[in-house]
Amino acid sequence: MIEDEALMADANLLKGMALFCRASSYLTLARHFSADYDPATASTELSVPLILVYDQLEKPARATLKEVYDQIIADLDEAEALLEEAAANGTIVLNGNPAEGTLNLAGQPRAMAPTVDAVKALKARYYLDVHEYELAANTAMDVIDSEAGYALSSTLEDMDKEFMTDSGNESIIRMYASKAEGLVGCTIYTTVQSTDAEGKFFAPMFIPSQTIVNAYDNSDLRKQTWFPVDMYPVKIKGTLYNGISMFTKYIGNPTLQSGDNEDGAHHCKPLMIAEMYLIAAEAYAQDGNQADAKTILNELQSARKAVPTEGDLESIKKEWLRETVGDGQRINCIKRWGDGLPARPAQKAAEEIVMVTPATDYTEREVAATSHTLVWPIPTYEINITPTLVQNPGYSAE
Repeated sequence: MIEDEALMADANLLKGMALFCRASSYLTLARHFSADYDPATASTELSVPLILVYDQLEKPARATLKEVYDQIIADLDEAEALLEEAAANGTIVLNGNPAEGTLNLAGQPRAMAPTVDAVKALKARYYLDVHEYELAANTAMDVIDSEAGYALSSTLEDMDKEFMTDSGNESIIRMYASKAEGLVGCTIYTTVQSTDAEGKFFAPMFIPSQTIVNAYDNSDLRKQTWFPVDMYPVKIKGTLYNGISMFTKYIGNPTLQSGDNEDGAHHCKPLMIAEMYLIAAEAYAQDGNQADAKTILNELQSARKAVPTEGDLESIKKEWLRETVGDGQRINCIKRWGDGLPARPAQKAAEEIVMVTPATDYTEREVAATSHTLVWPIPTYEINITPTLVQNPGYSAE
């Protein structure tokens, strides 16, 4: 038992942060390896093993979705209480080094560790998942109205600060990153290369569909900053082509760049204030309150210089796509809504180049709302070493 009050305070602070991290990890795992949370079936739907005490010899079975989500909210409730207690004592010095700055445990933009606001943001995700719409809206609004000073980017300059140099005020958490640590960048959408003769060019694995490009109004800051045309030419089969919109949301932070080419290195930002606007809007709409849904949705749209819409669920779904494109959130959204993925036509310029053969293998491919591929398979290796695990439907045991 810790008797020293200062040591106990430190221990409680670290415990609160650890509980937040465990809740975040389990929410991510459950969203990917389980079906969507349905209160009517959550008690029987299998999720992931629930491991709360380390035991190397344990052969765990998969817990139910309700058991996992119950643990998530229990961890978040305790984390919030512990971090609120720590926040009452003021800011802390990061890593014991004043040169690295301080952290307001109540919440601050670009916080490099869990805060009370971060816990609330994760709770808002949880409440939306479990259909507790009033709590989801109220909790998301608590973060939006926080005294921390989060602010949606509303100019091209602000968009560059947020998504290029990671210095904006939208991130509730912004993970530490440094060039010295040898960062691995997100280059799946860009992959900038160069030669002396050709200069810089894109050599991407994917080119945005026409559906994605057309999802934005021309005035939308996101279209202007995330989908530029001819920033660099695109190299396909040894030839450079112009006139293709590329997705550059994660092209990289110049201060973290190791060489001459943009390498996708950036500060990971797992919780953003824009998501809180989307959660609040969706929760209001799901609860039959389209007036408040419209108000909060329009605030986000106006900041992005997009044309304001009504607060109906279909409009909110479209805004989720526009705002979180490339963030890995799409699978969570379509599962939550019971939607599939429709076919997406290619950009005309890309299709004329014959990026794929035949192009229809990609542009006409759909994913049904009932497809088993919306739930990830349990890795075969895990099943081989832990025979008590059960594979998800639709996947081979081999």
